[in-house]
Amino acid sequence: MLNKVWGKPDEEVRELADLETTRKLHEDLRVHVLEQIAEIEGLRQNAENSQNAIRLLETRLQEETAKHSNWDELSARVQVLEAENESLKDFVKTSASQEHQARKELREKHARDLAELNDKLEKSQGRVISVISKNKGLEAEAEAIDKLIFRSCSSDDLSCEDLVLGNF
Repeated sequence: MLNKVWGKPDEEVRELADLETTRKLHEDLRVHVLEQIAEIEGLRQNAENSQNAIRLLETRLQEETAKHSNWDELSARVQVLEAENESLKDFVKTSASQEHQARKELREKHARDLAELNDKLEKSQGRVISVISKNKGLEAEAEAIDKLIFRSCSSDDLSCEDLVLGNF
C-alpha cells in the first residue's frame, strides 16, 4: 500500500540520478563549446603570427636595400627575401585553408555533438516530466485516501486517534 501511495524507494534515487545526468550533460556541452572556442582562437592567432612574419620580412627587405650600395649583392638578397616571402605567403594560404577546414570540421562536430546532447536532454526532460506527473497523481491519490480515512473515522464509534495509533 505504501509503495502505491509514495512510490518505490529506489524511484526517488533514480529520479535524482536522472536530474544529475541532465546537469552533467549541460556542463559537458558548455566545456565542449569553450574548448572549441579556444581552438579556433589558436588557429586565428597562428594566421596572425604568419602575417606578422611576412610584414617583418618585407620590412627587413626594405632596410637591407637602404643599407647596401652593392647592386649585385642587393639583387641576390632581394631574390632570397622574395623567395622567403613567397614561401611564407604560400604557407599563409595553406594555413588559412587548413584553418578554414578545421573551423568547418569543428562547426560540423559541434553541431553533431549539440544535436546529440539536445536529444539526450529532451529524453531526460521527458523522463522528469513523466515522473513529476506520476508523482502528482500519487499525491492526489494519497490525499483521497487520507480524506476517506479521516471522514470515515469521524462517523464511526472509534476515535480517529485510535485508528491512527492502531488501538481498535
